Amino acid sequence: MATETPVECKLVRMSNLIDRLGISRATVYRLLESDPAFPRPVKRWTSKSRTNPARTVPLLFFVDEIDAYLDKLIADRDRQNAARH
Repeated sequence: MATETPVECKLVRMSNLIDRLGISRATVYRLLESDPAFPRPVKRWTSKSRTNPARTVPLLFFVDEIDAYLDKLIADRDRQNAARH
């Protein structure tokens, strides 16, 4: 029987994602629309957001998906550089 690699289930807020990637909030939303490889958010419903629909629901992102996205960007860059030489 194959064992699966444990997945880090830690969630971080949008502000952590922005800091980690060094991009703006607007760029995050553009990437969510245009890049299928970009990490997908999880909406965290709180008791306050359920009782008040106007309240903003925080978007959270899995750390392992952010890391995988960064690894993909690095690999793509390295492939492009290798193809040029």
